Amino acid sequence: MKRLGKFCLLPGLVSAGVLIGGCGTAAPQEIKIMTYNIHAGIGMDDQFNLPRLAEVIRANGADVIGLEEVDINNPRSQRSDIPRELGQLLNMHPAFIKAVAFHEGTSQYGNAVLSKYPLEVVDKLPLPGDGNAEPRAALVVKVAAEQPFYFIVTHFVWEPELEDLRLQSVDAIDQLVQSKKYYPAILVGDLNQEPDAACIEALRKNWTLTNDHGGSKSWPADKPEQQLDYIAFTPKNAFEIVRHQVIGEVMASDHRPVMATLRRNPQP
Repeated sequence: MKRLGKFCLLPGLVSAGVLIGGCGTAAPQEIKIMTYNIHAGIGMDDQFNLPRLAEVIRANGADVIGLEEVDINNPRSQRSDIPRELGQLLNMHPAFIKAVAFHEGTSQYGNAVLSKYPLEVVDKLPLPGDGNAEPRAALVVKVAAEQPFYFIVTHFVWEPELEDLRLQSVDAIDQLVQSKKYYPAILVGDLNQEPDAACIEALRKNWTLTNDHGGSKSWPADKPEQQLDYIAFTPKNAFEIVRHQVIGEVMASDHRPVMATLRRNPQP
């Protein structure tokens, strides 16, 4: 844990893993954020291997990770509870949101968060759909870091003709953050579009994209051709971008993990 300046906790004011009380101002904190579409734990070799995924995360030192394409009790992933099992392998706190149920409701598929800090789930947002595309959702958690923040993980529809749904999804997330004052917030996910797409341009209106400060291609993992995985934050000056990188992992999933190191800026 980093040394904190002029910071103290009042006895008894820790609830649901979230730091509630304190005095003074904490020193600026660096946070390593990762977004990783894990392809249900199935790698480029078509093998399901959670320890391999866990090692990718561990080796890169991520503090908070947003995971997409996450299964619970699905035959293709050996009926594993992926968020719980990865959490155990990494000694991290997991949270999950279901976007779709399969196999007559016995299997779940969606997004997850892993964090070395305690988490509080504060919102589960179904994203706009048209009744035909696979349902999508966003999970919002509060991260009890030394300087707490909100963390959102999502996965947009992929079909090229569904740009309107992606635009509506950006708007839905914006409205949720603004109406409930989820500030500062970090948004991560597989947004299934290149940086010049309309939905990414719409995201830039209220969010700073770390991809704009060193982004590169992340899919497919073995020979990346597209930049689909993003990390962003709001307010636009909430953090300093220390580093943005795509990790050169070619086997554990069909996407490469994307990471950003962020330093919290003083809040006005």
